[in-house]
Amino acid sequence: MSRASRLLPCLIVGALLALAPAANAQGLQWKSCGQGAAPNVTCAAYKVPRDYDNPNGAKFTLRVAKSPATDQQHRIGSLFMNFGGPGAPMAIYVEVFGSDLFSELNKRFDIIGVDPRGVGESRPSIDCKANQETQGIYSEPFPTPFTANQNQLIAKDNRYIAKCLQNNQGVLQYVSTANVARDFDNVRAALGEQRLNYFGFSYGTFLGATAAEPGTPRQVLDWIAAAAPGPSLLHLACHGHADPAHPADACLRLAGGELTARRLLEASRTAELEIERVFLAACTTGSTGSDHDEAFSLATAFLAAGARTVIGSLWRVPDEETSLLMFLVHHFLNEGRCAPMDALHRAQLWMLDPARVAPAGMPPELARHCRNPRTAEPRSWAAFTHQGR
Repeated sequence: MSRASRLLPCLIVGALLALAPAANAQGLQWKSCGQGAAPNVTCAAYKVPRDYDNPNGAKFTLRVAKSPATDQQHRIGSLFMNFGGPGAPMAIYVEVFGSDLFSELNKRFDIIGVDPRGVGESRPSIDCKANQETQGIYSEPFPTPFTANQNQLIAKDNRYIAKCLQNNQGVLQYVSTANVARDFDNVRAALGEQRLNYFGFSYGTFLGATAAEPGTPRQVLDWIAAAAPGPSLLHLACHGHADPAHPADACLRLAGGELTARRLLEASRTAELEIERVFLAACTTGSTGSDHDEAFSLATAFLAAGARTVIGSLWRVPDEETSLLMFLVHHFLNEGRCAPMDALHRAQLWMLDPARVAPAGMPPELARHCRNPRTAEPRSWAAFTHQGR
């Protein structure tokens, strides 16, 4: 199969971000990309930890391609690009098309394409060892609402998923949006860039928002507006402030500014917002600040703006215990397959249990607080309530 024939069709919605600097890393060793590459394009292999909690362990080797700025005299820096998916490669586009891919941007930016971990020519890559034409999710004949046999379709997809899990042990659990964002920042540092300039399409906009943390109110609103119907989750761990005299000015104090209930509701008036779950891990997000009144709060503002379910707090909450509680909520959501209300309830019961044990995967900095007696105190867990469906 030719390199060009492996390209996926370009996606549509884009977002351009400039991200803050982070840690340094080793440099990249550029070389020829091989036969079929566009003029002046070079490639490199870059190793990143599979598990960022174990940086000296096993690695992913990322495929990185660069199309240098055609106007070197006025070069601004490097511009990372991602076509979304999730799961779409990027290096191959840069390799094959070079400066023809985004000719105007490529005048003053080096265009950088990285195949995310597990994707494309990065290694190891996800391989389900299945015939995609007969066994894959999109195998033929492709079912339609008029021809689909629900039981057969679900059984076929479950067989495919089981095959993927079986053949990608030690890989799939490390393929996440957060880890890809960390990878991009490491490649940014290896390039010697102080800032990461980024242009993402479709899911790539969410990847960019993840890499851009800490966020601004505009980024949060843009992410909410872009959320498609179906499974979605917004978790905000920040400071919250309730204003009893002016409830609409209750705000989340993000690193990049304040997001007020008023601004959230104004955004929902101009565009229909659809987001399944919102977790507000901050103080007084479920209260007006006056007698624990829940009638109007940041939590109910998110509900009014289109969220299906919101978890917020009725009073000021301690940081360490809130981190524990929220980890457990996500644990029961993902591992226990609980509904949000049930996940919160089970997390609160865990906080009350004197024999509580840290579940598998809990970061050590959280696990060491499990035995702290303060964990069972009502102020540590009882403030959080579930609203919505």
